[in-house]
Formats: sequence, structure tokens, C-alpha cells
Amino acid sequence: MVNQNTSPLAPAISVIIPMYNAQKYIGACLEVILHQTFQDFEVIVVDDCSTDDSYNVVENFIPNFGGRLKLFQTKRNSGGPGEPSNLGVSLSRGKYIYVIDNDDLLVANALEVFYNYAEEFNADVVYADRGFRFEANDEKLFPTGEDLIFAPWQGKEPTLNEPTIEPEDIAERVGIFCREEIGWTAWEKFVRRDLLIENNITFPIINSSADVAWTIEILCCAKKILRIPNPLYIYRENPDSITRQSRDTRQQAKFWMEINIKGLKFLDDWLSNVKFFQENPNYKWDLLEMFSHIHFRCIEKLFYTIPPQEIYEISKACFKETFQESSLIAYLLTSLNFFEWRWMLTSGRVLELEDQLKQIQGG
Repeated sequence: MVNQNTSPLAPAISVIIPMYNAQKYIGACLEVILHQTFQDFEVIVVDDCSTDDSYNVVENFIPNFGGRLKLFQTKRNSGGPGEPSNLGVSLSRGKYIYVIDNDDLLVANALEVFYNYAEEFNADVVYADRGFRFEANDEKLFPTGEDLIFAPWQGKEPTLNEPTIEPEDIAERVGIFCREEIGWTAWEKFVRRDLLIENNITFPIINSSADVAWTIEILCCAKKILRIPNPLYIYRENPDSITRQSRDTRQQAKFWMEINIKGLKFLDDWLSNVKFFQENPNYKWDLLEMFSHIHFRCIEKLFYTIPPQEIYEISKACFKETFQESSLIAYLLTSLNFFEWRWMLTSGRVLELEDQLKQIQGG
């Protein structure tokens, strides 16, 4: 990562937007940033070689930002948000970094709230654990009040009502992450730039879920993480996003398998250089297992629709691309996760039958 030193005139916040084929949405995204209540920011849009009119849409916004909007492009399409996000961080000058998706929105005072909390608590990371969801379409790019759905990002009602400092102990943080008590998307987190530069925290170059690994890196390096109850982000349910693109069953299995394997390799390399995990390798394995579990959820059900030998061949090809030759590992990984999925189904059926029996006995 290029370390571009900040100057006395550096902005307080660098908003980084990795972009690919977002011509329908990027204008609305830039519009809400332009009208934020907090104006001491720069916006860095990094286009991953879009094939639509996204680049030109952003160019047309440049005069509106008075020099605060900068547009760059990767040398080639990387296939995911990791590389453009890393480039954006390397080109940034702000004290804080905020990475958002090119098809999402912010509430009007989001940057102000993030910045004030970070300064007041001297936090390395400010983490907002809730926000809003919005079903976007071509006719409705901006939501009205009734369109916004309150969304705890972890899928359960949050109990936090005031700013709270997360535990500093890495072992406790690993437990929090593995229990899924903290979200893994980048846009939930407002981060001090020096934290990223000094610890070489980067996004892996994978097609999706790069922010899962990035979040793990942050949890391992940040001294102070502040969790806040303010809903600041508006997540647009975008049918054009890479994870929602139409693929057949085998393409879907390959897509998630590649993400899992490349992400695991990236994480294993990074965690192996951290002293805590060198001395406590069991916590490293907990994180690797959790990373894998997150992504196998996306393909577990496919194991029942694809013959085992085809699953094996898909796994083998993905492993070979990353590790050159790992046929046995691919076989074992496929077999173990297939067994785990069958066990989960069986356990679920047993619990269902037990509930039915209790109802009968109660009646």
C-alpha cells in the first residue's frame, strides 16, 4: 500500500467508494455525500474498469464538489472491491477513512456523527451496528421515510442504547466475532487512517466478502473500538450486485468456493505474522474456521444438487489455482462440510420433532 503523507490542509475524512458498473446508483450515492452536514471531507472514487457509463457519471459530479471529489481507475478489472478499496486508501489524506458501497446511501448527518464520536472517545474505530434497508429500483433511487426498514446488521435486535467501548483483549474480540456479535461489512466502520497504514491492513483481492477479512484485521489491531447505536447507513437491496448475479448451480458453487479458499489463504498469511496468534494459534484457527463457515453457508445446499464427484472437481480446481496442488485437502474439505450440512439438517429435524412431541404432550 502506498503511504501518502497527510498535509496540514488534509481533510478530516476520506470517503472511499470502490465502483464497478454502478451508473444507475452512483449519482445518488454522491448526492447524499455532497449534502452531508459535515463538509470537511474528500471523496475518492476508484473505478474498477466499469463497462457502463459509471466513470462519466462521476466525472460530471466533480465540479459540484469544489476539488474534493477525485476519480481514479484500476489498470485492469480485479473482479471485486478489494483492489479499488486498497488503492483508495493509498491515495487518501484524511485522518479517518470511511469505505462505502457504490450503490448505498447515508443519512444526512452520518459523517458528522462518526467524526464527533471518534474525536470525543479518541477511538481507532467507530462501529455502527444498525442502519436502514431500502429496496431500490430504476424509478426510486432515493427512499422516502416509509421506504426505510430499520435493520440491525447482525439480524437480531440490538440492546445497545449508548456508545460502548468494545473489549481490548484480542481473545475476547475473536469470541465476539465468532459468535457473530459484530458485523463484518466495511461500511459499518469509521476507521483512523494511521491504524490501516501502520498495521498494513488491506482488503484481500477476492470477488466478494473482502471486508470480512478486513474486519478481522481491524479487530486484531485497533486499541479502541467504539460501538454506537446510531443508524447512519442506508443499504440498498440492489439486484445488480455481484452476489445476486444470476449463475447456475455449478457457477455459484465455484464462485463461493474461490472466495473461501483465497480469503483463507490471505487471512492465514496475515494472522501468522501477528505475535498474539503465533503464541495462541487456537484463536487463529477459530477465525479461519469462522471465515470458512460464513462462506460455506452460501454453498451448503448446493451439495445436494451437484454430484459429489463434481463438487470434488470444483474444489480441486479452486485449490489448485491458489495452492498449485491440493487434491487431498479439497477432498477432505468437501467431505467434511457435506457431512456437517447433513448433520445440521438432521439436528434441525430432531429439534422439530421434539417440539411437536412437546406440543402433543402439552395438549
